[in-house]
Amino acid sequence: MYIGDRIKVRTIRGVKGNVIGQLPDGRTIIFDSDSPYLSMLGPGQLVECNVIHVSQRYVIVDPIREPEPLQGERRPISEMEPREGTEPPEIDKVRLLEDLRRLSKEGEWETAILARALIHIIENLDASREPPPRNSTKNTEGMAEKSPVDHSHDPSLTD
Repeated sequence: MYIGDRIKVRTIRGVKGNVIGQLPDGRTIIFDSDSPYLSMLGPGQLVECNVIHVSQRYVIVDPIREPEPLQGERRPISEMEPREGTEPPEIDKVRLLEDLRRLSKEGEWETAILARALIHIIENLDASREPPPRNSTKNTEGMAEKSPVDHSHDPSLTD
């Protein structure tokens, strides 16, 4: 890729919330901040650009026309908005945990490790969501009577 090359860039949402592109080699495509088309850019578009700077880690491009929406392209889940009236699917947690426990014993080692990690996460999430028990079984009677400091060796406290 060289300065002056004309490329078509697919836009995506960057980590910082800005609109960027990405080359197949992993370099980030940054849009020229002086471009009159910059305010029209959003994720999920195709825009024709001239390359104006090439670096080892990024490429700066100047859009030369208005962006077009990508046709038939699926957006990443992070950029999807929930449809109105749709609820997340109900998960049978008991069955899920049974399946994960089976995989943790019978699955290949990579699968078993992931299954154990998921079991740990699910169980800890459940524990953190449960309110503390109302009727504690701990015996708290007599706790206030004991002194937190042992004075048995202090001669000034003897009669």
